[in-house]
Amino acid sequence: MIILSCNVRASTMANDFGPASWKERRGLCLKVIAEQSPDIFCLQECSAEQFEHFTEFFGKDYDVFWISPYPDFDAPENAIFYRKGKFKVITFGGYHLSPTPHIANASCFGDGCNRVANYIVFENENKKRFRLINTHLSVAAQSALPQAKMLIEDANAWNEKLPQILVGDLNNDVNSEVMNLLLGFFRDSHREATGIIEESFSCHDFLGEKYHKNMVYPFTGKIDWILLKGDIHCFSSKMLKNHVGDIYPSDHYFLAVELDF
Repeated sequence: MIILSCNVRASTMANDFGPASWKERRGLCLKVIAEQSPDIFCLQECSAEQFEHFTEFFGKDYDVFWISPYPDFDAPENAIFYRKGKFKVITFGGYHLSPTPHIANASCFGDGCNRVANYIVFENENKKRFRLINTHLSVAAQSALPQAKMLIEDANAWNEKLPQILVGDLNNDVNSEVMNLLLGFFRDSHREATGIIEESFSCHDFLGEKYHKNMVYPFTGKIDWILLKGDIHCFSSKMLKNHVGDIYPSDHYFLAVELDF
């Protein structure tokens, strides 16, 4: 089973111009994802415009689920695309990463952006079930820590025999307090497959290997993660570093893993 985590950099961002613009990188972004033939791919920072392009391109082969972070805005930011006919959907849902998860426009522990977690419980052709959660945490630890605690509390509430996969831009690297918390509960699929504990950066600010450090994103390690809980294993993991000259699919490298029960 191939799963991708893809922060696609919303086309509504202020730097959406030149090589960083969605207009310029759209074709490459869609191509890079399609070339992996994923069974499931999870998007973060997907704008309404981008979502229209994704559903137009992948709609023949994939179904999709998402909840909006905002009550009055069509924002499929954490959309989960899954291959048609591959899985049976047992249940699905989502919640806001805030002290009041049932209220769509509440403060997410002081974050200026609304943060959500979407999930689906799938059953594969062998009648094996797993739960997949897609999310995007805050950068600031004071917001991301309580959000991470919510993800753990939520995962703990499910049957302990149900494998779970947490996918997303967690905005923290392996040396952070946030990841120390999460990795006490989940396993890093990338480490399991490659043996690499401290991977290099995955957010590169549209600079690729020329990237050094951004003061807004102070982390020098991987901040995009696919984490595992339970009897599910990763035997292949890679960051997709495709680009054509100065054009990259996003300001993040996408993460692709192969998992098995």
